[in-house]
Amino acid sequence: MELLRRAALSSYDDYENFDASSARELKIVSLNARSAESDTATYEIEDASEANVLNRVSASASVPRATKLGTRTEESETTTASLLLVSMWTGSKGNASEGVGISKTTFTSLVDVLDMDRSVLQPIVNNAYGLLEFSETGINGLERKNTSTYFLADSRIELLWSFNFATSTTKAILIIRRGIPGSQNQSYSHRVLPEFLASLSQQRTNIFNPYTLLSIFLVQMATWEAKSRAGRWNHVRVFEKKTGYGRYGHVALSAAEQNNNISSSMRSSMTLEDLTVTAKQIETLSASLASDERHMDILDSLLDALADQSSWRRRLGSGPVVDRRLRLCERDIGVFSAVIRPLRQRNASSRSALEYMAARTRSQSHVIFALRAQEESRINREIAESSRDQAEAAKRDTASMKTIAVMTMAFLPGTFFAALFSVPSLRWDQEYVVTDRFWVYWVFTLPVTAAVFLIWMVVSYDERFRTALDAYQRRKNMAKTALDDGA
Repeated sequence: MELLRRAALSSYDDYENFDASSARELKIVSLNARSAESDTATYEIEDASEANVLNRVSASASVPRATKLGTRTEESETTTASLLLVSMWTGSKGNASEGVGISKTTFTSLVDVLDMDRSVLQPIVNNAYGLLEFSETGINGLERKNTSTYFLADSRIELLWSFNFATSTTKAILIIRRGIPGSQNQSYSHRVLPEFLASLSQQRTNIFNPYTLLSIFLVQMATWEAKSRAGRWNHVRVFEKKTGYGRYGHVALSAAEQNNNISSSMRSSMTLEDLTVTAKQIETLSASLASDERHMDILDSLLDALADQSSWRRRLGSGPVVDRRLRLCERDIGVFSAVIRPLRQRNASSRSALEYMAARTRSQSHVIFALRAQEESRINREIAESSRDQAEAAKRDTASMKTIAVMTMAFLPGTFFAALFSVPSLRWDQEYVVTDRFWVYWVFTLPVTAAVFLIWMVVSYDERFRTALDAYQRRKNMAKTALDDGA
């Protein structure tokens, strides 16, 4: 146990996910009960701040009448129990589903003041789920400390508590997860604490058992899961209506399609963008269903723990006072056990429904994949047809250009000679047609023709010129953009 404690402290020393700005939301809840006066059990709640929470908790946690296990200092017919709970939120910075909404120093001091084993810090660092118990056994298992520490968590809350078997004293820390922004947990998180405290108030006379908080957590968790699953059923139906496939699909299969095993939902009018968005939503739903399955496994393990009385029975020992506490523990566990069978039945039914929902979700995922493939194929076919049309248009343009070129070639010689014969250097009415100035025509024509071909070759094939031209065009565009921004 000491090795685990050291490992927990080592991990905790490096853990810095604390947010003192959220400490203004602290609350302290106190319950006291007497076995002979069940109608007078008290329930008190008060706000606290980080500046005074330690002093208030220390004052409330001190129980002068606490006794050692096996001694008899209480009244002959009266046995007392108390429960002290400090509630807080996860931090409002970073991942709102993790961390602690109080400073690290204050939180560590709270763990010590509430008699918790520091090994309970490890699951907080690891963001663990489920139930963990930290009970220390003495040499050869003969000496047992009076206090056990427990950790319990799901996606909505983290619950840490210690239970003193000699005094039936429960001291707890309840951490409400804010939830990831925009998630269902965030919208529901502000209802978690009032509902939990309301259940705690109803169980104020049943605080003699170490599993009082566990039983409340179980009922709340089952209720929360049932509400969240109801919304997911609607999501599956919406997907089936969108794709036209499934129990809520709007298009029936024709006989031919049934014979060919082709779904009529393939005729869906959803665009590729719609299908992509729907695919993301289905993957999100699949992740939520996997989380539901995990929570069901946790719920089953918690029901097993609540039904197992051996873990706390062996901690009580023997003696008159212990016998009374044992009877009170058994009385409380009898109250808690009343929910075990209904919750097991509900969880089994929900698991069957979850498997059915997961199968329908996987089916919709396959349908979306097929529809996306079909839509992408349709788009590629349209692109191919467009490219073919462009190619045919280019072919027609090429044919037209070829016709123009042929016509030009047909008329170019005649045009050339007509222009040549009309120059003044040629005198057709004289005996000597070519005059002594005819050379001037060739002096200008040949160099200009060579220059034109040279410019064409530079513009078309010289990489340095093309690079310089592109750079100039970019500078020109940048200057135009800067002028437009300035305007």
